[in-house]
Amino acid sequence: MMREIKGSPSSHLPTSLSLPGSEANQFRTQFHTQPIHTARAWVFGLVVLVSTLLALLGGTNLAWAAKPVAVGTFDGPYAEDVRKEVADALNDAGELSVVKDKPADRVGINEPKGTYKDKAHELGVAGIVVGNVSDQNDEWSVLLAVYAATGELLQKFKMRAPTADKLNTKIRALLPERVAELLEDIDAPKATGKKAKPAAAVATRKQAQKPPPQEEPPPEEPAEEPVGEDPPLEEPPPEEDALAEEPAPEDEPEADDEADLGLSPLELHFAFGYSYRSFAYSGSTTPNLDISNGGWAWVSTLRAYPIALFSSGFMGNLGVELGLEQGFPHKLEAAFTDPNGDPLTLKFQAETLRIFFGPRLRIPFSGHELGIVTGYGKHEYLVYGDENLDVVDPTGEIDPCFLNSIEARDIPGGGSCVVPDVKYEYIRVGVDSRFNVGKLAFGVRGGYRFLLETGEISEDYWFGGVGGGAFDAGVMLGYALSDSLLAMVGFDYLDYRLEFDAAPAARASGTEGGPIATGASDVYLHGWAGLAVIVPGLD
Repeated sequence: MMREIKGSPSSHLPTSLSLPGSEANQFRTQFHTQPIHTARAWVFGLVVLVSTLLALLGGTNLAWAAKPVAVGTFDGPYAEDVRKEVADALNDAGELSVVKDKPADRVGINEPKGTYKDKAHELGVAGIVVGNVSDQNDEWSVLLAVYAATGELLQKFKMRAPTADKLNTKIRALLPERVAELLEDIDAPKATGKKAKPAAAVATRKQAQKPPPQEEPPPEEPAEEPVGEDPPLEEPPPEEDALAEEPAPEDEPEADDEADLGLSPLELHFAFGYSYRSFAYSGSTTPNLDISNGGWAWVSTLRAYPIALFSSGFMGNLGVELGLEQGFPHKLEAAFTDPNGDPLTLKFQAETLRIFFGPRLRIPFSGHELGIVTGYGKHEYLVYGDENLDVVDPTGEIDPCFLNSIEARDIPGGGSCVVPDVKYEYIRVGVDSRFNVGKLAFGVRGGYRFLLETGEISEDYWFGGVGGGAFDAGVMLGYALSDSLLAMVGFDYLDYRLEFDAAPAARASGTEGGPIATGASDVYLHGWAGLAVIVPGLD
């Protein structure tokens, strides 16, 4: 798509009147039928109108016209890409119009004062923007300098961002308004189209134009200076060359760009992957069933910071986090023997669900992010098909509780007798981080869960009192598809460490059936891939 390069206001308006053929004939017919004095009045009025328009256009800039500027040379990594972004941002703003120049003729940053003045008069622009790009310390920045048509430095300022895309977004959002303000009271000179001669040639020409030196009378004897008084200071000679160099850039104060694009008010993460569970008893004296099972699961996390819509200060980093996970495990299988001693395989169906919500504090630093979260969570892993039906039918389906010594255990109707259901309720405290290096992102997280409830496994017909906690950890690797979209892959680890109360005396002595164990480990592994939508912050 070609970009229109806007010229001076006078290039957009006609300087003569033209009409289509039929209308021109009608105009001439009417003109020649009028009396001679009427024709003269028409001609005189038309000449006055055209002369007035030409005088206005030639002598002044119209208030609504875009002010012409030039974008000089940019140095550093991807300098030409950043220069194009700056030129497009200024040209699209409406208040400014970027004029073309040849790359070989551009001026760079830290040139002598006269270089900018000559270039501005050559192109007929009110100002020149130059810059230097840097990508050090995991941060993208561009030092911009705006020079007036007089060659004076109006301002230097720096824009920073964690990625190149975010730097381009900041340039488009903030730069045009700032440049327009700096050039508001500066008029563009008339374009000469002529390149200025080098400074040495100008100095030689000036020396040639100086009149020959005249003989001066012999100097008078200096008057004797009074003792104790300082001699008068000599005044420095005035500047003779308009091409005197400006101070080095280190002497110029830099105005850091304090305006930022603000904090993101909303993040939504969605991932899909495979989850694996392994449940194993410790210190078991009876042949209890250790199980392992896997299946697909999806996870979504919402992080919202409502105050970030109104403030970019500390309060804008206070928010809430909501997590939801739904799993679809495969069917479980357990091997038994029927009352006749023949092998028997029982199949069960499993279901898992996890929810979490709580307050979250975000700590941004140098383009990275640290998070601290605490809140309430619930994690269920339910097994269907091993419930007590109180039915023993040798010719039909066999109640699994009968095969697990139901006659010696007081299991209520609907209670599990092969795999205990767990319904963990907990308070979680955790930290997480996300580091951005260019378009890449790397994250780690960890937390601890203080158990409040454990579900059916803590019932008397299983293990009575159950205590313990859980540790979780995860890693993430991401790639920024855009400023607001992050592709991710990751792996999560979760381990519940359970401790059981001592078995009742009757069960420990063997007079009552039922499981005996000192504890258990309930481990979940989850590999996933997904996307994160990060809503950009306000200016």
